Amino acid sequence: MARKNFSEKKRKSVFVRDKRVCRRCGNKLFFGNRRRDQKGAWEMGHRRSVADGGTSHLRNIVALCYPCNLEQGTTSFAKSERDMEYVKTSDKVKSWLNENFSIGSVSFDISNAKRSRSVDAELEEFRKRVKKNSREWADKKYRELRPLARRYITTKDPSYEKYQRMCWIIFNNYN
Repeated sequence: MARKNFSEKKRKSVFVRDKRVCRRCGNKLFFGNRRRDQKGAWEMGHRRSVADGGTSHLRNIVALCYPCNLEQGTTSFAKSERDMEYVKTSDKVKSWLNENFSIGSVSFDISNAKRSRSVDAELEEFRKRVKKNSREWADKKYRELRPLARRYITTKDPSYEKYQRMCWIIFNNYN
């Protein structure tokens, strides 16, 4: 199937509609940057990939930075977006607090959360939690962490290495 060429007007409408940021990672994009070696370079990606039956209609097109579009490959944007757990550390902290300490309808809102512990300290605490909890709990955590660990394996993104190490902790503890 031949790739559809979009006019500059249609490219601009997608760019403005997506608020000049990559829909996957949120990095700022620059309209004139199409060369892959430039900062803010972007491409038009498909929400639902052509391989999955998507079309090249503008409703099915999103603005993606070059690395995100390359990483997405032929998977659908919605599927790859689900595989990305969170973008911001504050979302991770808020989710963890709400998951572990929610009392009734109380929820936490931490806008400017900062990571205060090292990854090694987090992994050591996680190792203790795995030993303390049941195998069912560990299996559930493993299913949650496995997509993030796969992301590290495929991209070698150091921010996902922690999840791979957590999967190994679970695996080594129960096998």
